[in-house]
Amino acid sequence: FLRCVLCARAFQEDFKGNRCWLCGTAAMSNALDENVEVNNSSELKSASKRLPVTFGPLTDQVLPQLKALNSSVFPVKYNDKFYSDVQNAGNYTKLAYYSTELLVGAICCRLESRPEGGIKLYIMTIGVLAPYRCCGVGTALLETVLNAAAKDERILEAYLHVQTSNTDALNFYKRFGFVVKDKILNYYKRIEPPDCFVLAKTFHGRYAPVHPA
Repeated sequence: FLRCVLCARAFQEDFKGNRCWLCGTAAMSNALDENVEVNNSSELKSASKRLPVTFGPLTDQVLPQLKALNSSVFPVKYNDKFYSDVQNAGNYTKLAYYSTELLVGAICCRLESRPEGGIKLYIMTIGVLAPYRCCGVGTALLETVLNAAAKDERILEAYLHVQTSNTDALNFYKRFGFVVKDKILNYYKRIEPPDCFVLAKTFHGRYAPVHPA
């Protein structure tokens, strides 16, 4: 069978001319360990609690890969302004690679000016391909960005939105010191429930490594 370098699809009939039907990336044979079932991540989880990943920046060359990953992970299509913002965020947008060339996750952020001075970091998305979830990729991405923000004197807080019904996500972010600051009704347009919580984390000017509690 063939497996896509980007999204790890492994259904032979889905490849046309050795290109993935989902993201258009050139396919390759046996891209992952043959003992790992791509559509069942339990074996991957048992092999290691934390997948060894390396981080890379968002460049023009890899932007199409990020777009393909987001299309695979999220139910919405992000516009050009979204990608312009995440590129302008510099080191606060990170891509996670497994085995040096396989993009498995990304964190996309935006830098915003605060009226009272300083900068706040808006975490827009953290996305990980399904076969690589529960392997510490999302945790590693968030840790990397929060640790960088904690050392950046310009950044005074980080914040994000979480759907009110997403208990797992709420508990995940609370482990990193985020607290619920607000609730916005009808924030989402095409999902139910449409309401969200605003979670925020403040930085106090002194660097301390950020790890989940």
